[in-house]
Amino acid sequence: MTVRRVAAGRGSYSVYVDRGLISRAGEVLRDLLSSPHVVVVTNPTVARLYLEPLRASLRRAGLEPRVVEIPDGEEYKTLSWAGFVWEQCAAAALPRDGAIVALGGGVVGDLAGFVAAGYMRGIAWVDVPTTLLAQVDSSIGGKVAVNLPQGKNLVGAFHPPLAVLSDLDALQTLSYREWQSGLAEVIKAAILGDEELTALMARESAAVRRRDPDVLAEVISRAVAVKASIVEADERETGPRMLLNLGHTVGHALEALAGYGSLRHGEAVAIGMEVAAILAEARGMLAREDGAAIHRLLKAYGLPVYHEGVDIGELWPFMERDKKKQGGRIRFVLPQRLGEAVVVQDVTREEVAAAWQEAGRRAQENAGAGADLRGAEAVQPGPRAGGIREEAAPASSPVVRKPRWHILVLHGPNLNLLGRREPEIYGTVTLDQIDAQLAERAAALGVEVRCQQFNGEGQMVEAVQAAPAWADGIVLNPAAYTHSSVALRDALAAVRLPAVEVHLSNVAGREGFRQRSLTAPVCLGVISGLGARGYRLALEALVAYLKERGEQKKEERNT
Repeated sequence: MTVRRVAAGRGSYSVYVDRGLISRAGEVLRDLLSSPHVVVVTNPTVARLYLEPLRASLRRAGLEPRVVEIPDGEEYKTLSWAGFVWEQCAAAALPRDGAIVALGGGVVGDLAGFVAAGYMRGIAWVDVPTTLLAQVDSSIGGKVAVNLPQGKNLVGAFHPPLAVLSDLDALQTLSYREWQSGLAEVIKAAILGDEELTALMARESAAVRRRDPDVLAEVISRAVAVKASIVEADERETGPRMLLNLGHTVGHALEALAGYGSLRHGEAVAIGMEVAAILAEARGMLAREDGAAIHRLLKAYGLPVYHEGVDIGELWPFMERDKKKQGGRIRFVLPQRLGEAVVVQDVTREEVAAAWQEAGRRAQENAGAGADLRGAEAVQPGPRAGGIREEAAPASSPVVRKPRWHILVLHGPNLNLLGRREPEIYGTVTLDQIDAQLAERAAALGVEVRCQQFNGEGQMVEAVQAAPAWADGIVLNPAAYTHSSVALRDALAAVRLPAVEVHLSNVAGREGFRQRSLTAPVCLGVISGLGARGYRLALEALVAYLKERGEQKKEERNT
């Protein structure tokens, strides 16, 4: 096990990197926590995989964990959801000497840490990051925050955790796209302060892509050390810590423009690093061979270097609102060489526009070129534990293209139990399998889907209310709320997004109360009795409707 101590003004803390840490969390935390009262904050996706091992470990250590779930997605890192968690902590009578444990990726860690910073004016918290991005970036440094519609992380605090437990085994269940997102932050750390990490990422690219635990232990430990050393020199972000924003000025603007959740944070940062390298080259600060090395490193791991269909006129307003702006000037972090970067404050809009255009040119010029730094074929990731579907690793993804439509798929209460819940009625298919089939069909249709499951009526209603910020349509299985939720019906009617209702079982042949649907009148139609295939048919019907409506609008414009 690797342990890196991080010095902080409000007390130092240790970052643990090892396999099996989630199931041993109680052993680590037993002597750190001063009270047995713990609230675990997580999301349904992570909970299905890791909540029980964590909870069992905490109980063996004499701790008394309560669990609060928030939806899975960046768009839920808001003041509203922070308020929900605060209310749950109060309802659980969490005392001042209690603690919050964040089990999940960066969204869970940021929000749970923010809640800990505000609850009773600040209580202890522990981060158990389950994504690569969180393990090498957001879990280190004590910055916690939530988003506003105007920008990312605009409301936050500096509130270091009591400890960070980075379990290498949790990385094996990440989707390929989530894995890529974390690799962008590893590459950022290498560019900022570790030439050996840069060399390691090039030399062991095949082992990193197949997630070899031994190689990952060194990669993650080195990335953590880079960020820890910068944070220790500048905990409150008044000077050197600004370097950690390499790629983030453009990256955060892209995230805000695209809508939080539609573009992964690491994908946006990768594009931002490409633009920063081009800016540095144009200024004569960065040798062309170093700029080319950064480009090759990003491509080697299938990361995008450009976002198609976006121009600087759209990005600039978001960059001007960036919280890193100082004295009316936008601050950029630019690399000077591999292992060294500098903060500049005089980058003009014209320079950024030229760099953006050059990034697009290079992406198109190199599209389809071999990705591996040494010319080897890309390694496909192996099977993962825990039922998470694994996408094939692309050889290269130089350009992010906007999907034509975004579809939100909402699963109601108890659907997380599929596979073992009354199989004679609902079949043996699991929720993960349904989501995987939908993702595959969506890719074939050229659309993007986001699947979420809720056991709480209020959470499902809020998801519908938030849907217009990202989605063009909704596929929903309200489950038990079909027959009882006036609030869900009203939310669907208010947002006025086209929706298709779907049910696994044949509701027309079941009990009388199940044949009544409050939500059907505000949907385009209802599909039931076809099992998992019903979801795919609902998606196809919704896409066909959107396509037809789009053609009608086009004809109206032309006439």
